[in-house]
This record gives sequence, structure tokens and C-alpha cells, in this order.
Amino acid sequence: MNTRYIDTHCHLQFEQYAHDREDIIEQMREQGIAGIVVGTDLESSKTAVVLAESHEHLFASIGLHPNREN
Repeated sequence: MNTRYIDTHCHLQFEQYAHDREDIIEQMREQGIAGIVVGTDLESSKTAVVLAESHEHLFASIGLHPNREN
């Protein structure tokens, strides 16, 4: 893939994208857009890693949101 742009902070793992996540990811690839999928807790970080492992143009950033109590 010839990367033209990088979305440095996306949350493609969030539930609101469940119905069209793969379409969005494919459109990003077709348009030369790489993405850094940012985790905000343990579960969303794990899912970010799974997405990054499954798509060569996605990368994972794992972490905990500073406003999380646990």
C-alpha cells in the first residue's frame, strides 16, 4: 500500500463502527490512509492489537485513559 495519509488517533474498535468497520478499513486502504487505532482501556487495547495484526495499514497504540478509575 502506498500510504498518503496517517490518521494518528482513530477508534475503529469501538462498538459504533461494528456494522461497517471492515468497509471503513477497506476504504482507508484503497485511499492510502493508514491508521493508529488507540486503545483507552484493556479491552479496547486488545481489540486495537487484533485489528493491527489483521490489516497491514493499521497500527495499535495501547493504553489507559487518564480519567478511568480502575
